[in-house]
Formats: sequence, structure tokens, C-alpha cells
Amino acid sequence: MTPVAAPMQEDETLKLGLLMEAAQAQQTLAATALDRLREHTAGLDRVVREEIRATLLEEMQALDEESRRAAEALRRLQRTANLRLILWSTTVLSLAPRSRLLPLSETSSVPTSIACRVRGAM
Repeated sequence: MTPVAAPMQEDETLKLGLLMEAAQAQQTLAATALDRLREHTAGLDRVVREEIRATLLEEMQALDEESRRAAEALRRLQRTANLRLILWSTTVLSLAPRSRLLPLSETSSVPTSIACRVRGAM
């Protein structure tokens, strides 16, 4: 090697060494940034999951309350329907014996002479 080429080669080697060091430093920084990003993403994942759980819990509690109200309304409706059925049954049963006596009371109010003529004509 010539005396001029030796310092140039040393210069090139030095530049290459510095470039390698810079590349390794950049790689280390990138790896550190990726690790921090993974940690941050995992933290966000936990936060999002917790928010979803809280929202789901709230919605389920609201659904439970609505279901209870609907069940109570249906029970009240059933009680009302049962009371109406009892009322109608009682009314019909109390009117049934009277409806049998109604024709007898109508014929008893007809004068006996008319009733006898009708029976005699038959």
C-alpha cells in the first residue's frame, strides 16, 4: 500500500465503523421504541377491555331492571284478568237460575183464561 492509500483506507474504516455504530444505536432505539409501544398497546388493551366490561355490566343491569318491571306488569295484568274472570263467572252464575225462572214468571202473569185456551188449542 502506498502511504497516501493507507490514511484513506483508515478513513474509510473509521467511517464504516462509525456508520455501523450509528446503525446499531438506531436499531437499539427502534427496539426500545417497539417495546414501549407494545407496553402502551397492552395498557390500552386493558383499559378498553375494562371499559367494555363496565359498559356491558351497566347494560345488563338496565336489562335486568327492565325485565323485572315487565314481569311485574305482566303479574298485575294477570291479576286483573283473573279478577275480571271471577267477576264475569259470578255474574253469569248468579243470573243463570233467574233465566230459568223468567219464562215461568212470564206465563204466570198471563191470565188463566188465556193460558187455558192456548193449552186447549194444542
